Amino acid sequence: MKKRKVRVYRGYGSCENRFNIEVYYTCGEHGYEYKLFSCMKCGEIFVFDMDNPNAHDKNMKDIVINMTCPTCGALLMDFIKEYPKYFVCEYGVGHFVPDNIIPPEAESLIKEFWEINLSES
Repeated sequence: MKKRKVRVYRGYGSCENRFNIEVYYTCGEHGYEYKLFSCMKCGEIFVFDMDNPNAHDKNMKDIVINMTCPTCGALLMDFIKEYPKYFVCEYGVGHFVPDNIIPPEAESLIKEFWEINLSES
């Protein structure tokens, strides 16, 4: 597994009775549709190119069927969930749903995440 740089925006989720927990999300602007996922065992974040023609009509658990998390070694098909809708925090499982409004590009960041690649499954 290799890493990939992706344009993301900063958001603030909640976990238990805690708020303002920093998370990142993608917006699918500029014609690229990247989606973020997380290992719910350790919290590692992954990126997947949803525009990959080989991914059409496949769910993420089928795509990562033989992949393990490079951080904790967990079998991803058992622990992967859509991020930041679900994320691991010190208090349990957090949640965040971004607004439908795309923020200005000036507010974006470039972050690097492990890339889920269909050729590795």
